[in-house]
Order: sequence, then C-alpha cells, then structure tokens
Amino acid sequence: MISTINNSHINNKQEENIALFKYRQQLKELMKAKGNGTSVITLFISPKTALIFNRQSVLTALKSALHRLKLFTKTPSNGLAVFSGMINADLINFKDGFDDGDSLVGDDYGGVNNSNGGNVSNQTLKKLCLVIEPPFHPIEHNLYYCDDRFHVDQLLNQLHDYECGKVFGFIIVNGQSCLFATLKGNHSKILHEFSVDLPKKHSKGGQSRERFARNREIARDAYLKEVAEKANHYFISQSQNCALVDGIILAGSADLKNELLTCQSDTLDYRLRNKVISTIDICYGGKMGLYQAIELCKDLLKDAKYVEEQQVINELFTALHKGNNRSVVGLDEVMYAVNHGWVDKLILCEAATNLKRVTLMNDKEIRYMTDEQLKEEMKYLNIVRIESVIDYLIENYHTIGVSTLELVSNATNEGQMFLNGFSGIGGILKFEVDVTSLLSQDKEACVNLSTEEGNQFEEEDEFM
Repeated sequence: MISTINNSHINNKQEENIALFKYRQQLKELMKAKGNGTSVITLFISPKTALIFNRQSVLTALKSALHRLKLFTKTPSNGLAVFSGMINADLINFKDGFDDGDSLVGDDYGGVNNSNGGNVSNQTLKKLCLVIEPPFHPIEHNLYYCDDRFHVDQLLNQLHDYECGKVFGFIIVNGQSCLFATLKGNHSKILHEFSVDLPKKHSKGGQSRERFARNREIARDAYLKEVAEKANHYFISQSQNCALVDGIILAGSADLKNELLTCQSDTLDYRLRNKVISTIDICYGGKMGLYQAIELCKDLLKDAKYVEEQQVINELFTALHKGNNRSVVGLDEVMYAVNHGWVDKLILCEAATNLKRVTLMNDKEIRYMTDEQLKEEMKYLNIVRIESVIDYLIENYHTIGVSTLELVSNATNEGQMFLNGFSGIGGILKFEVDVTSLLSQDKEACVNLSTEEGNQFEEEDEFM
C-alpha cells in the first residue's frame, strides 16, 4: 500500500496548524523506523528536477514507489519526498503506508539493527512506501540515500524555518543586569545574561559630589559599551556580514535602554541600530523582564507564533478565572463535555502525548487515561484498542460538534502551565455547564448501578 500525504489544500490558519502538527508527527515517526543494512531508502526530489531522471536512477530499489511516481506528469511545486523500505513496524505509529501482503521476519531478513546498534531478531519487517506531496516548504536539494533508517533532517529543518518566520532580538537592560534573547516562532532563547553593580545616584560620603558623579558616569558608559559589544556579538554574523535578527526590542526600567541608542560612540553596530523597532518600559529585569517585554510587544510580534499561543491559552485562563462555567479543563472533564457536544473551542497541547483513548469490550465502553494510569490498570482491563487522544480529536473534532481546534506547544510560560496544571487539554464551552458536577453524578450513578447488579447476582446465587 502506498500512502500519499498532500498538505497543499489548506483554507485557514486552524487547518494549517493541524496539518503542520500531522506533518511534524509523520517526520518524527519516520525517524524511529529501522530496517536492515541499506534496504531503507530516502528520496527527495526538488521542484526543479524532472521526474524521468529519478525514475531511472532508482529503478531497482523503488519499484513500489515508482508505481506511484508515474501518476505525476511533472514534479509538484514543492517537490516530492519518498520513503520506502522493509522496516520494523512495531517501532512506528503509522496507520497508512504499509503493504500488509508483504512482510518478513527479522531473522529471515538478516536481523534488524536497533537504535543502540544491536540486532533485533524475530521482529516482523513490513514494506512501507510513503510519498509526501508537497511538504510545506519547497525541497532545497535532491537526496538519494540507502541506509537502515530514513533521513528526514532536511525536511525537519525546513519545517522549523517555515513555522518560525521572523527572528526578533531582545535586550533587557537595567541598573542591575542585562539579558540578550531571541524569539523565533513560539520559542524564546536566552543567549546571555550578566549582572552589574553600578554606583547609586547619591554618595554615602568620602567623595566630592562632582567626583562621584563623574565616576558614576564613567561606570555607566563602560556598562553601556559592554552591552553594545555583546549585542554586536550575539546579533551580528561576522561571517555573513549581516544581522541575525529581523527586529530588536530594547526594554528596561530605567533610561539605560534609551542611552544605549543615543550614546555618541559607535559601539552599537549601525546594522543593529537600524533594526530597533521599539523601546519599552518594563518593571522587571532578567527572565521575568523578557516575558513582560514579549507580552507588551504582542502587537509588534503579531506574526510570531509565541504570541498567538499565549493569546489562546490566556483566553482559557481568563474564562477559568471568571468561574462562570463556560470553560473546562482536565482529561475526563473535557472529554465528557466533548462527547456531549458542549465544547465550542478545544485547546490541546502538542506535548500531551501521554493522554490515551482506550476502547474496552468490543467498542461498548470508552475510557480516557494517562500512560501512567493505563500501565497500572492494563492487567485488569479487556482492552480492544488504544489510541492517542490528540490524534483522535484531530481526526474527529468536526464530527463531534467542536467548532474550533487550537494546537499549542509547551514552549511558552503559559504552555508549560497549561500542560503541567491541566494535562494540556481544555475547552471553551458553547454555554454555561457545570461539567464537573454532572460528571461526578454520572460516575456515582455508574457505581450505584454496578453495586445493584452485584447484589442481584448474589441473590440469584443464594436462590440457586
């Protein structure tokens, strides 16, 4: 079986985020795949390459893929990525792409090397042929690689660049410390931070007023020079002779940020001066100052995914704070509301991969558990199927009454709070519903029903 993944038909930002998540997960799963020797083949075809030349070059190794490639009259606008080979199907979580009629046992095929360099015997190898058309970003270079694994680094790097967009530099400076950071997409990175002990405005004695003021000015100038030199180091590429950021935000609680720009020396590179898009006042220094600066600059950074995710999660936190039963968080509570059709906007953290949907007794009962809960209760349950809650909701949210699905990462401070405090799942309801109380009543009713049935069976046994 050949699976073609087409990411070209996207109508809005919501669909794009979902498609990006699926594409990212596909690449991560491909990274886990292991085959034997050099039997696993990776083929990238750039948009500028004619398909006919590639067909001839991989005729033997890609027979199954060639059948699919012949359906293309020309190379798609973003190119093609083909992954084909006999791999250990137990290592990856793919529903499509495998040929069920073509499989071998690891020992019969020479064994399968595991990720630690060892040999995995008695494992079933299945033929996978996956054609991705087109990726979100045009393939830059042709690639033909035979190995025991798939090579997806180029696609992952291009996907990262596509998602991140512009890079913003932050300089958080005050009289106690200075911090340099970048914001790219939803990821903020602290490049460097150092402390300083500048003289106060007033002397405690021992020096004349004029001398003290002069020494203070010398110390401030030296500090600003150091800040400028470090900014040049972290935000200018000497090899490429250009700025590494698309814009710079200067933030601080004193006048130092403004003096950095107005000082007469040319210590701060002119290429960085031209990149400064805003100077803002903040109450904090260091890491907290960075978070505050990002929040205050959200209008300037409206294209940054970091700000988008903050706004989505803060909407949920605000609704929770109001306490008007228009929001719900937690795995059991959210899925209870989803199954009743009460959720208008569903918010999922991509990192909440430990949430599982467990089907019991021939589809008659569904339970929602974390990996830890499932591990403890598995031996007591008659399990038919286990699937990821995130995957299930992404595939079915349209059909179960959810109007909007928002995917967020745990890269932001809010994202971490959402994942750690609420399991990375929450929702805004269509109307006021006390979900927690209704769920508790339903669970109590189920317990009472089970108790009555158990008593009835005991009475029947006694009668017999």
